[in-house]
Amino acid sequence: MTLARPKKIKDKSSAPKVSVILTSYNHANYISAAINSVLNQTFTDFELLIVDDGSTDNSRDIIKSFNDPRIKFFLYEENRGSVIAIADAEKSARGKYIAVHHSDDTWSPDKLEKQISFLDANKNFAACFTWVDFIDAQGNLHNPDDNDFYKKIFDQENRSRAQWLNYFFYNANCLCHPSAVIRRDFAEKFHLHATHGFWQLPDYLTWIWLCFRGEIFILPERLTQFRLRRERQENFSATTFDKIVRGELEFFFVAKEFIENFADDKFFLEVFPETKKFLVSGQFNRRFAFAKLCLEKESIATNSFQLVGLEILKNLLTNATTAMQIKKLYDYDEKTFLRDGGSFDIFNLEWKIPVLRAEFFVGNDENFSLAAKKVISVDTNGKFYAKIDLNIENPAKFLRFDPDTDFISVKINRVLINGVESKISSENSNEIVNGFHRFKTNDPQIIFSAENLSGRVVFEIFGEREENYPEILTKNFAELAEKNNQLAAQIEQLHEQNQSLFAQNEDLHTQNKNFREYNQELQTQIQNFNTQIENLAAQNQNLN
Repeated sequence: MTLARPKKIKDKSSAPKVSVILTSYNHANYISAAINSVLNQTFTDFELLIVDDGSTDNSRDIIKSFNDPRIKFFLYEENRGSVIAIADAEKSARGKYIAVHHSDDTWSPDKLEKQISFLDANKNFAACFTWVDFIDAQGNLHNPDDNDFYKKIFDQENRSRAQWLNYFFYNANCLCHPSAVIRRDFAEKFHLHATHGFWQLPDYLTWIWLCFRGEIFILPERLTQFRLRRERQENFSATTFDKIVRGELEFFFVAKEFIENFADDKFFLEVFPETKKFLVSGQFNRRFAFAKLCLEKESIATNSFQLVGLEILKNLLTNATTAMQIKKLYDYDEKTFLRDGGSFDIFNLEWKIPVLRAEFFVGNDENFSLAAKKVISVDTNGKFYAKIDLNIENPAKFLRFDPDTDFISVKINRVLINGVESKISSENSNEIVNGFHRFKTNDPQIIFSAENLSGRVVFEIFGEREENYPEILTKNFAELAEKNNQLAAQIEQLHEQNQSLFAQNEDLHTQNKNFREYNQELQTQIQNFNTQIENLAAQNQNLN
């Protein structure tokens, strides 16, 4: 093995300017390249703290084969996770800056030099990152496919810390950890790497904490080589169910970190300018505003953020002072919370209990527009009840109830529109059996006359679902399939008969063709005989 030779090394007794923390776990094929990419840096005033987190391959032997005074080993017997590994190494770090490195990635030779130069010249920045190049398992440059998760994830523009926090709220992590260089006093003061309990999202939480307290900068140069290993999808963080579940839990913790780290309304409004709508006559409740953001969030980890939002609202209502404030400012009270508590299915009960996924439409004649969607629970006897408040701008002649987005059979026992009984005016079921409307379409429709209603309309429906309809439908489909098979067999028989007749017709056609040819030969012979007769007649006349 060829070891890199540093250009210049300071006296070991003096503290280095940079502490490089390199975490290692079962990367025997790559660890040598990672270490050499540090030792070959043009900036040489560093210490290299290598933490092997219980590797079971020969990574340790490779690590110990390097003989450089700047290297210090931390070799653990058990794997405890990179979070603990980095935190432990930080305790021994002596540098002004901490650079994080991973055992399967590499650095360009001038990476540290350019980042340290920037941080020395810009004291107001707490950390510096870089763009990345991707390399494959063999270390060759790799261009990910256009639909690859990593294609553009690290190519980020620079933002203010407020803009970064807004981005992190609506999106996930997009900063490359092995490209980071952080001021050590800053990291220690705010315990940036103390992300205990996080396994899927420690980097994400670290950057959020960082941006709450300092500015960051991304050097728009590809100075970090990030290794993508697609054969086993080793780079993906959520390829197994347990990782997905753990990730959702950690997003819940991240959402709580957001609101707890704001110290004042001014910075909150800078991070979330979209919440200025909650600023009423100079008064503002940022916890309420954040809760509303969480409930409205539709991108990544929606359920986790919604749960935090509901928890914040519940706590606000528990306190008499804040309950009075949000009632005055936003007309939000226990009744509103009751409605919100039933509107956000954060535990995905829709897929755990019997429900109808209903839609409500308003319209005139044949033109209908969607007015609301509602998940309706069905009890053990198949009965259901739904109440929906509709705000109808233009007078509507009809209200349409689509009980589900699947094949279904329902009986409508009672319908009230603004408390008045209403009957079905039309529907598109295929048959009605014992009062149940059986639909063999995934767009079932039941229409009621609305008599030009507008404004607030309360629609109530009492009904039943035919519980054994899926079996009936399956049986019908099976019977139809059997009939279809029988028809297919008959068609096959007819096809065979047709083929036989076609063959017979071909034979007849051939015989007819032969007959015509034979007839043509006879006609030729007759014509020849006639010619001979004429010649004999002429001769006979001459003799006479």
